[in-house]
Amino acid sequence: INLQLINLENDRDTLISVCEFWLAIAECEMNKNANLQIISRTAESLIPFLFRISANIPFDECDSSETYEPHVVAAQALQAIVACAPTLLPILLNFLEFANSEHFGEREAALNILNYIIQFCDPSSILIESLNLIGKKLGDSSPRVRQTAVYCVHAVLNSILTKKNSCPFV
Repeated sequence: INLQLINLENDRDTLISVCEFWLAIAECEMNKNANLQIISRTAESLIPFLFRISANIPFDECDSSETYEPHVVAAQALQAIVACAPTLLPILLNFLEFANSEHFGEREAALNILNYIIQFCDPSSILIESLNLIGKKLGDSSPRVRQTAVYCVHAVLNSILTKKNSCPFV
């Protein structure tokens, strides 16, 4: 699958459809409806592709619950991919460097990746860096980035409450 053929200049509906397709594949694999193993075979090109879409946010204001734009569906697809394939942590870690980007969309997308790592992977190897990054981004100039940092705090607290002694944050 050549994801490079689809660029961010495609129309909104095409991007949403492509992201919905990958979201459906990930959900199928996550729910064990099919043993497709498509996500693991395409992750190296799929994750950067969806990251680019999720970071391509046209406005700095926070989304409403009714917002259904390509960046929202791409983030949902990324979340489902990480949930169904937590072994992708080495690939995901590459995107955390975007948390210091000048572009608010890249900072938000990087924090989304961190949020998914906290929820579905073992973040032990990046524990201190994660907490420092979240703390720093709670004061970011972008309301979107601050909101996503709050989601990361929620993921950390939820991890502590649900995983108890097996939680790396305890």
